Amino acid sequence: MLEKGQDYESAAFIQEDYDEKDLKALELNDCTVEKCTFRRSNLMNSSFKEVAFKGVDFSGCNLSRCSFRDVVFSNCRLIGANLSEGFFQNVEAFGCNAEYMNLSASKMRWVQLKDSKLNSAAFESMKMENVIFEKCDLSETTWHHTPMKGLDVSSCEITGLSAGEYELKGVKIDAMQAVYLVGLFGIKIK
Repeated sequence: MLEKGQDYESAAFIQEDYDEKDLKALELNDCTVEKCTFRRSNLMNSSFKEVAFKGVDFSGCNLSRCSFRDVVFSNCRLIGANLSEGFFQNVEAFGCNAEYMNLSASKMRWVQLKDSKLNSAAFESMKMENVIFEKCDLSETTWHHTPMKGLDVSSCEITGLSAGEYELKGVKIDAMQAVYLVGLFGIKIK
């Protein structure tokens, strides 16, 4: 069982319930966490290195100020999770449901998000480097003060995306997305 402020290395945690627990400042290295629940738990200031999260439910969880290095999230639930002020390096997430997730003021380097629901998520005041979005639902997401330059969202759903000229400059989109985004600026196409 995981406990607040403890370090764990080369361990596996399978089908364990940590709902509504205070687990601040955990440190997991070279671990597997599978089919566990952390709904509405507090994991603030935790560190995860070389961790595989498989089918884990982090809905409503506080993961603010956490560090994720060489981490994989597969088929996880992060609905309404708070990952603000986090650090993500060499992270992959696929098949995840992260609607309403908060990533404000986080830093991402070498991150790949694939086949995931990220609608209504907050990508505000972030720094991103080598981030890939592939077939993700980015509808209704907010990007205030987060430059999207170099991001390719052409395979993603972006309806309702909230971003201004500063944020959108240099983003890669497809033709249908261009028609939608032009409308955000009040431009009419005949």
